[in-house]
This record gives sequence, C-alpha cells and structure tokens, in this order.
Amino acid sequence: MKDFFQNNLDIVFFIYGFSFIVMGLAIIMQTRRGSSFKIADILWLLGTFGLLHGANEWLHMWVIIKRAQEVFILFDILHWAILTASFCFLFEFGRRLLALSKGNKKYSAYLSIWTLVVLVSMSVILGIFGRNFWQTSSIWVRYLIGFPGGVLVALGFVSYFNNDIKPTLPGLKRDFYSAAVFIFVYSLLSGLVSSPAAFFPASLINTKVFMKVTYGIPVQVFRAFFAAAATISIGRILMMFRWETIKNLCAVETEKFTDKITSSIDEMIMVLDSDFRIKWANKRLKEAYGPYVKGRHCYEVTHHLDKPCHLPNDACPIEDVRRTNKPKSVIHTHFDKNNKPIYAEVYACPLLDEDGKPTGDFIHTSRNVTDRTKAQKELEEAYTELKAIQEKLLSAEKMASLGKLSAGIAHEINNPIGYVISNLSSLEKYITNLLPMFSKYSELEEVIANNAKAEAEKLLIQIKNTKKEIDFNYLLKDLPGLIKETLDGAERVVRIIRDLKSFARKDEIELTEIDINELIESALNIVWNEVKYKTDVSKEYGELPKIPCHPQQITQAVMNILVNAAQSIEEKGTIAIKTYTENAKVYIEIQDSGGGMSEETRKMIFEPFFTTKPVGEGTGLGLAIVYGIIQKHKGTIEVKSTEGKGSIFIVALPIAAPKGVTVIKDAQK
Repeated sequence: MKDFFQNNLDIVFFIYGFSFIVMGLAIIMQTRRGSSFKIADILWLLGTFGLLHGANEWLHMWVIIKRAQEVFILFDILHWAILTASFCFLFEFGRRLLALSKGNKKYSAYLSIWTLVVLVSMSVILGIFGRNFWQTSSIWVRYLIGFPGGVLVALGFVSYFNNDIKPTLPGLKRDFYSAAVFIFVYSLLSGLVSSPAAFFPASLINTKVFMKVTYGIPVQVFRAFFAAAATISIGRILMMFRWETIKNLCAVETEKFTDKITSSIDEMIMVLDSDFRIKWANKRLKEAYGPYVKGRHCYEVTHHLDKPCHLPNDACPIEDVRRTNKPKSVIHTHFDKNNKPIYAEVYACPLLDEDGKPTGDFIHTSRNVTDRTKAQKELEEAYTELKAIQEKLLSAEKMASLGKLSAGIAHEINNPIGYVISNLSSLEKYITNLLPMFSKYSELEEVIANNAKAEAEKLLIQIKNTKKEIDFNYLLKDLPGLIKETLDGAERVVRIIRDLKSFARKDEIELTEIDINELIESALNIVWNEVKYKTDVSKEYGELPKIPCHPQQITQAVMNILVNAAQSIEEKGTIAIKTYTENAKVYIEIQDSGGGMSEETRKMIFEPFFTTKPVGEGTGLGLAIVYGIIQKHKGTIEVKSTEGKGSIFIVALPIAAPKGVTVIKDAQK
C-alpha cells in the first residue's frame, strides 16, 4: 500500500487538484444573479480559492512527473504565490460568510480585511527569518491563513444555515453540515500538516510524521479524499439556486394575478427582502420607475443610489421596521424613470406569515404627494423668513435697549472715573510732598556710610521737620485707601464695559456652556442705573451647573425682565432674584414689589406690541422677545401677579442640550 501511493503520487495530486478545479468551475458557472440567498454574492471567493488551490496541486503533479530539479526554485516561488493567494480567498470567504449570519454581527466585527493583511505580513516576516524564505513562508501561510480560513468557513456554513436559511429543501442541512465538516478536516490536514522544517510545530507535525502514523499513506491522499467530499457537498448546496429559479418561475403566475388586483389603486407597492432587493412590484410602480425593477435594490430604483438611504437625506424606513417590527411612515424624495424628482409618502411594514409572525420580507408602499409637499415647503420657507425677521427684530431690540440705557450707563461709568481722577490728583500731590523727604533719606545713607555723625544728626532733624510739614502720618494712613478706591473705580468701569461688549456681541450658532449666575450679574451691571435709585436688589444664587445657551440672548431676556420690574415700581420697592435647580432644569425667579397686573393683562404680556405704557413710551416688544428667547432655548416662562402686590417671573431652562446640537464646552463669558 505504501509503495502504491508513493509510486502514484502524481495521480493523487491530479485527483486532489481536479476536485478543487471542479468545485471552482461549478461555483463560477452557477447562475446566482438576483438570488435572495446572501451567500450568492460571496461564493466567487470560494470558487476562486478552488481554482487557485487546484492549480497549485497540479503544479505539484507536474513537478513530480517532470522530476526536474532545475525548476525547484521557480516552483517554490509559484507555489508560495498561488498557495498564499488561494488561502487568502478561503479566509476572506469564511470571514464574509460569518459576517452574513445574523447571529454573528458581534463576533465578525473583530475580523476585518486588515486581519488578513496582518496574517500575510506575519508569514512574510517569519519567512524572512527562515533558512529558505519560500518554503518557510509557505508553511506559515498554512498555519496562519489556511487553517484559520478553513475553520472560519466551517463555522460560517453552520452559522449561516442555522440563522439565514429555512430548511425548505430536503437534505440541505446535511449538505451544509457535511461541507463544514469536510472543509474543517481538510484545513487540519492542509493547514497543520506541513513539510518538515527545523522550527516548531513543523518539526513535530509534518508529512513524514504523518506517514509513520498512517503506515506510509501520504497526507495528500487524505487531503484529496476530503477535497473531493467537500466538492460534492458544495455541489449539492449549489442546487438551492436551481430550486430558487424553479420557485421564481412558479411565482410568475401568482404575480400576474396580483398585478390585476393592484393595478386599479394609486399606491406603488413592492415587496422587499432583508437585503432591500425587490421581490415583487405592482403595475403602478413599474409605470413610475420602469418595468425592470425586480431583483434590483429598492434604493437603486427609487433614489438612484448605490447604497441604502441614510441621513442627512432620507432615512431608510425599512431599517426602522426591521429593528422594531412596527410600521413606519416617512416622506422621501424619489426619482422616476426619467430622473424627475417626486415627493413620495412612504409606508413600510413587515410581511407576516399565516401565524402573524414576520417572514423577514417587507411591504413598501408609496404615493406621489409632490403637490402637497411643495405647498408644505412653501409654508416652511415662509416660516423661516419670519424667523429671520424675528432675529433681526431681536437684534434691533437689543440695540434699542442699549440706546435707552446709554445715559444711565454713561452715568455709571462717569462716577467711578470722576473719583479715579480725583484720587490720582491727590496721589500726585502726596508724591510731590514725599519726594524731598526721600531725597534726604538718600543723603542720610551716604553720611552714615562715611561715619559723619554730626551731619547725620543734622539730616535727621531736617527729615523730622519735613514729616511735620507734610503731615507724614496722615499720608501713611490715607494712601492705602486712596489706592484701593482708585482700583475699585477702575474695576467698576472695566466690568461695565466688559458686560456691554458681551451683550452687544453677535450670538454664535453653537450653544455655549455658561453659568447663569454670571449672566444675571452681567445684566445687573448694564441696567444698574435703571434700578438702583428706586429698588433694593436682593440676590439668592444657588449652586448651578453650567448650561448650554446663547449667553447674549439670555442676558437680554434677564435685562428686559429687570427693567420691566423696575418700571413697575413707582417710588421705592424691592427686586428679589433667586436661582436654583430642580428636575434637570435651572430656574431664575425675579420678583418685584411693583403694582402687579390684572389677569387679563397677565395673559397678554407676551403678545408682540402689547404694552400698558402711554403711546410713544413703549414698543411692546420687550417681554415678547423674552418669551421668544426662552422658547428658542426649549425653556418655559411663567408669570404670577396680583394687582397691588407685585409680580414674579419664573424662567426654567434645561440643563442638557438638545440632541444633535453643538455645544462649546467650558466657555468664559
């Protein structure tokens, strides 16, 4: 037996290679276009593996027949290149097959094409460190790519059948499982049993050791057997595509009958599989998008895209239906067969079986609503234009507020500037008086250095007289206070100007994280001249988190409320400001002791152009703009008021920004 196989090893290699060549040709020649089986799109990888691997074994056969020692180097190069390429196709087929299975999404995420690149690179690097690059690298290709590739294919066949194929054909489960077993065993024999080499594991597990275990039967015999067995099993698996073709022919008559039923309604209807391929379409849809839609992806037909619909354009309703098993309705922009855009109202739902369970297919209906949608878009454009006008109005009101407050702000700046100038004048006088004394102290240092005692005593008497003349003790007492008052005045001016600049700055598109307490202080600084003469302001600030907002707008809203509160107080009163957090919101309460308002007035205070002031004194936009700002920030504003007892404005702003909105973190005012 041993001599028989050794003497006919070329025949073994012929059968070995022939099996894979047959498998490759069978896969490549099998018609799979339009198939609902997802494996159809990647079978070419397995077919290419079969052709390359078969060619590699026939190359072995040719060398044995020729017994040409002089071609061994060329053979090593070709053998390494073809072997590496074939195992790469096998590995990639296994990787994609695992990824196809619904149950392996989590695990297949760890495998990518880069995994294969890394493994090939490792085999090349390890080959470089070997005695013979081509032979050493070929062995590592078997270990790192061939064996794992066979394992992936075996696992992929089992997983794909269990998760994605219904056992509608007799023996299909047997064929998938047997193909998995035969390929797995082949990967053991081809991937782990290599030529003998001086490194582990080739030094322990190799073709010579294998022959000793099998009483002289070469490993190629077993490889040929399992290659032939795998080819037979895969050939039987390919039968499912022929069955699918027959099934589709039977469905034609059913489709004609269904077309008759659906041709009289306006809706365009199609049935999709889980891969977005159109399995059936009614007459209306074919009239709109062309007659040849079956087997194509829905997004190719309706959107003229090469991948499923996605944001920011049209979100795919089928994705939502697949995730929730609930119907979904959306408005999409479709393109008809003449590439003319139309607005379509799309309704998608799962297709259910007799038991009311999802079949994995989907019903997609659509109706042309172009005229209705255009009217709606015109309405939206009008709304956008009104919103732009509102923004301009907001900016105009901001400038108007600054104009009204400008006299008071100038007064607030003039006061500290006045005593800063006065203090600087006093400071100049003090320094003028101190300079002669400092000069005498300098002379005293020189005299002491020269040990002139008499002159030193004379200078000390002069210094003492100078101190009395300039009232030195008073100067020492007055100077620190003078400097502190000057600095306070300058800081007051800086603070007012800084707050004015911040208020007048144009709002950014993005929201900014800011401390509301700081914004209230800024607003108070700007309107202080309006409130300080007739109100006592009390502040009770809570510990607040920074919230996302448009700082200038919130400052304007607080200013408008404060000015409104001050104007409601005729002679002398109070304004109480309080901030706190509650239910994921920041609250601002501004309470005044003014005249309050009636219930009828309270209901109308946020209406544009409504005012209780005499004609010419108010625009009626202040509180309307406050309401618009708070609404824009997804907040709320509430007013409680009693005639004769004052009012309280309660503003609530969300702590978290709306989803999808950009926020500038940790911004300063």
